Amino acid sequence: MNGSLPSEVVEGDVVIAGGGTTACVIAARLAEALPDLQIIIVESGADNRDDERVSRPLDGMFRVYEGASEVRYIQSTPSEHLDGRGPVVPVGNILGGSSSINFMMYNNASGSDFDDWQQPGWTFEELKPVIRKIETYNVADITRDDDVHGTEGPIPVSRGGHRVPYAEDYFRAMKLVKNVPRVEDIADYKTGHGCSFLAKLIDPKTGRRANAAHSYLYDRGHASTGSNIRILTHKTVVRVTFDGTRASGLEVCDTPRSPLDEAVSGIQQVKARKLVLVCGGAFGTPTILERSGIGKSDFLEGLGIDVVVDLPGVGKEYQDHELTICSYHAAEDTETLDEYPRGEAHVKAAADAEFKRTGGGLAASNGFDFAFKVRPTAADIQEMGPIFESHWKEVALNKPDKPLYSGPLVPYFMGPTPRPASGRYFSLGAFLNCSVHITSANPHVPPSFDAGLLTHPADLPVHVWAYKMLREVARRLPMYRGEYAPSHPSFAPDSTAACVSVTQNASPDQVQSLSYSSADDAAIESWVRKTVGTAYHSMSTCPMRPRESDGVVDGHLNVYGVQGLKVADLSICPSNLGTNTTTVALIIGEKAAQIVVEELRGA
Repeated sequence: MNGSLPSEVVEGDVVIAGGGTTACVIAARLAEALPDLQIIIVESGADNRDDERVSRPLDGMFRVYEGASEVRYIQSTPSEHLDGRGPVVPVGNILGGSSSINFMMYNNASGSDFDDWQQPGWTFEELKPVIRKIETYNVADITRDDDVHGTEGPIPVSRGGHRVPYAEDYFRAMKLVKNVPRVEDIADYKTGHGCSFLAKLIDPKTGRRANAAHSYLYDRGHASTGSNIRILTHKTVVRVTFDGTRASGLEVCDTPRSPLDEAVSGIQQVKARKLVLVCGGAFGTPTILERSGIGKSDFLEGLGIDVVVDLPGVGKEYQDHELTICSYHAAEDTETLDEYPRGEAHVKAAADAEFKRTGGGLAASNGFDFAFKVRPTAADIQEMGPIFESHWKEVALNKPDKPLYSGPLVPYFMGPTPRPASGRYFSLGAFLNCSVHITSANPHVPPSFDAGLLTHPADLPVHVWAYKMLREVARRLPMYRGEYAPSHPSFAPDSTAACVSVTQNASPDQVQSLSYSSADDAAIESWVRKTVGTAYHSMSTCPMRPRESDGVVDGHLNVYGVQGLKVADLSICPSNLGTNTTTVALIIGEKAAQIVVEELRGA
């Protein structure tokens, strides 16, 4: 059942701090395996059960850009590497977490990404049963690999309610530019170089977004009257409470109506008889731990926080993917989705009505219909320089399942500049495979966050290479009508690489590749510094590693130095994964539930 927190102390067997993706998975699996267990979820945002815009895919995904209440915006510190900019990272502030606000792309990591963690119980082979348990995979025109795709899990995976008609043009352009082959399924955990149709986290029966709260809780009868799961919304976790070094529960307070309101009110206690799980995500978890006295001791003492355990790895690292996007003009007769996010009534009203009536159509899609994963050639590696070459050899050269760059073609304007008021566009973006700390004991004060973008010397050459590659792909699409110049580098007017406008595109196999001068390369580098952001794939702030290597949790997700306290969310990833992170969060949730069930049954 859902509800506000009464004035008296609330008590449960397992108390979960955060109601995001992993929390919903864990709560549901514990409730099913141990029906007598009393589970409490504490969520800072609202319930998403009856939020129509969250459930309607194409509508809800654009709320990230609208300052919506279900999104929390984390401002990073200005960086000299980004011309003094400080990118903003949106995270879910609603039940279901970021699975309730993301773009619903179904993409998966490389199997070797999990093996790189070097953690018993978390290898790719060991995780395969967990992976299959997550989903019901039923995607037209993609043959299912039953080794890695499930058929009876809570998360529906489908093609969505609408698909644009130029997949073959895209596949041909990828082949012409970088010899990227068409493959059956780039989300098969083993393809590092290929392009294919892309599945979506959308329910094929209802057209709804497949978020963790609906798929794991509501659709399975949890969190209703008589359920052993209780959800407390609009409650912010102040800290974990302890009896000595054993976690005993949570101290919570009211979530303010405005993000500018830092007043702490409505302090209450939520007691845990057996276990506290922190599932606050890559930003929430390290800040909860630090406010609880778990972190670098001298840092906490400087903020007047009593130290429970000295754990310097808390919040020390932050990993994400670096994202660049640029847009292009499309021919007027091209089918794009631009009218819908612009709110043009003749398109949006009709699409929303069709969705309400049938659960299908344009609104039951996200526009991400096909995508690529690319590994560099020997010539590409040489072009990107010796620092990149050394790094690539170390992390990926002999692991063919690892891409360097991946991304979709998007059939609408999407970029770092304001949305044009009219016209048809397509966009090509790609992400490339840092620290979070509190500034106060007050849970409403924003954390100090360094995104760390472009700090590795290998990053910038890769972005330059990728911009050129994706531009050549765009130029070989029949719908291409030139670059949308405000979203591209500022090339000199007389440069052979200057942005152009064309009335009709040449045949794809007759397009000649552009030549770039050193001045053009400098313009691309400047553009990257001015526009690169994160892909909103935040992780690794409380890594699962040995304590002496700045680890925060062990392989059973126990926080070092205390008892009765686990962490389970993307913050535990000890190294990055080359994928969108929703499926990774689901995997962590399923694995965490498995661990907790085994421990509670053996207690």
